[in-house]
Amino acid sequence: MIDYSMKYHIYRTHLSGYWPNNFLDLEDSVLNGLEGCIYHGLELDAKKWMPRSIILSNTHFKPENVSSKDWEKVDLILHANSGYDNLLCSQFLQNYHGPVLIAPDLRAQAVAEYNLQAWLNGLGRIPFQKAWDKTRTFHRRLAQQERVLIIGFGHVGKKTYRLMEATGAFIDVYDPYVDAMTEKKFFSSLHLITNIIWSDYDSIIVCASLTPTSRKLMQSPACWKSLKSHVIMINATRGALLPLDLAIPFAHQNPQAKIFIDVYGQEPFTHFSTLPENFFTTSHIAGVHDTLIDETHRWHQQRIQEFMRFGSEQLLHNHGKENLRHQINIQYTQPE
Repeated sequence: MIDYSMKYHIYRTHLSGYWPNNFLDLEDSVLNGLEGCIYHGLELDAKKWMPRSIILSNTHFKPENVSSKDWEKVDLILHANSGYDNLLCSQFLQNYHGPVLIAPDLRAQAVAEYNLQAWLNGLGRIPFQKAWDKTRTFHRRLAQQERVLIIGFGHVGKKTYRLMEATGAFIDVYDPYVDAMTEKKFFSSLHLITNIIWSDYDSIIVCASLTPTSRKLMQSPACWKSLKSHVIMINATRGALLPLDLAIPFAHQNPQAKIFIDVYGQEPFTHFSTLPENFFTTSHIAGVHDTLIDETHRWHQQRIQEFMRFGSEQLLHNHGKENLRHQINIQYTQPE
């Protein structure tokens, strides 16, 4: 007879909309095979969680709805997303003292490549042809003539910078939470700025997470009034960073501008038909790629195995950049 009291119980709180219908079956086949674990699938009701629980969460999870008594049953939280705004709840952080790991690298490269693809598209789409064009014209801006601003120099920002650096564009980076001396050890040509002059830039790529500073950056009408009329703007990180009530009038007034958006303040977004023609929109897919499901399952499996073998302290030591509390200290404790 199985002694359930000595097993770890794995529960998933929500499914992301882009997961296939058989995602839970695939997850079951991976995690139920772990010795010492029982995978229960979807279970949002924390009262049904067993002692020695491992919780798999995503951005739909609301930790403030879980009581302190139920948090006592949880030994580990795995949040396989780079975004963790929903976990920045003081009640949760006070009530739960175990490890919380996030997975910034699962999607960061894909989002960075989305940024690069959108930007090159904005400079000028390749005019593919089925017959010889005697005019041989190609209307585009060259990357090396662009002055680019990257807002945010976390996982996505760094990867976006690496990709775009190779194009020869002049790149400024704004992130008040990073240390210039430390970053220059890895990015020798990095040009960090402390104040944004919006009118300087041909292209602006938003790579920031939601912080007290980033929330306010583009909320001012003065910011939008000073933008170049041909600016390319890309936001594939957090919808709240780019206010549509200011971006839409700007796009109407500046038809040469191009605004690429993958994320929205409220999702699912249902007002695509109201957007200007120079808006280029996708449905929160920037981080999606062909091997994402396999990599997500592998990340969960590896972190759970390490936790069971070495304990929470060693797990956090091995994966410091995935530690939620470490990320909070980086992004929320430094002065604005």
